[in-house]
Amino acid sequence: MTNVQSMKLEFIKDESGQSASRSAEVLNLIAQMIELSHKRGRPSKGDEVNSYAA
Repeated sequence: MTNVQSMKLEFIKDESGQSASRSAEVLNLIAQMIELSHKRGRPSKGDEVNSYAA
């Protein structure tokens, strides 16, 4: 079983009209970073050196 950690994000809202869209964009980027951080598939066997390669 994997160890799951949680975190809480608090955004500082400013008076500009873009505050909500920037907060949503940051949440989307953080979610993408977390999804991409998990390796999938078989582990690599290492780099094979082929002396005949171009």
